[in-house]
Amino acid sequence: MLLVFNVWRRALAMHYHEFFTIIRGNILWSLFCLPLLFLVTNELLPLLSETEDAAQDIPPFFLGVRVTIFSLVLLSLAGPATAALYDYAARSLEGEAVGMQSYLQSFRTLYLRGYLVAALNLLIFAALVLNTWFYLTADLPQLMRALSILFFWGIVFWVAIQPYLFSVMIRLETSVLQTFRNAVLLALDNLGVTISLMGVQLVMVFFFVPLFAIAYPVLAGSLFAHTHVGVLNELLDQYEEKRGANSVQSSA
Repeated sequence: MLLVFNVWRRALAMHYHEFFTIIRGNILWSLFCLPLLFLVTNELLPLLSETEDAAQDIPPFFLGVRVTIFSLVLLSLAGPATAALYDYAARSLEGEAVGMQSYLQSFRTLYLRGYLVAALNLLIFAALVLNTWFYLTADLPQLMRALSILFFWGIVFWVAIQPYLFSVMIRLETSVLQTFRNAVLLALDNLGVTISLMGVQLVMVFFFVPLFAIAYPVLAGSLFAHTHVGVLNELLDQYEEKRGANSVQSSA
């Protein structure tokens, strides 16, 4: 818990002292993600309304499939943009000079891997949500409907690996499947850190929601990226120290 809090505190301080440098990457990220954000809010927000006028003609299950398909198209911008934002955060944490030009360079360099990681991530999430919905609402035996609980916890675990996903892709330069494997292993091997990260993310979400119009274009994604990359840097340093200590013991 202390590790996550310290990294978060440093990320907040960095955004305060270097605000006009840090926000450049977030501004570009928010523009690239705007079409996807518009699609999701336009399609899914009516589901939260209980009025008949706002009700969808299409069943929720098929609505989810439609949103997933359209989202896969729009992730051709949002996926690489998110990968570039994490690279922007990693570079700034290392003390490199960053700006809009370096962000766009990362966007081009990481385009394919960024899209594939984001697309596979979305497909996993969509499969978990749609299966949860199906087993929860379908006319099935009670034992079969209990499978919805299993898929729901799958969603929780999906949320848990998000802080590691793009951080691992950037810091370790792994393939798409290896990125997911490493993110899962890191989440399981550092349960305390993982739970703390989920708590910090909830705090940030509750903070940003009332200020969404301001926070989204200048701050939201960047603060998440800096926190996630910073935590991964700390964990990698700990692994390196353990590896060094084990090598010393083996040689002795």
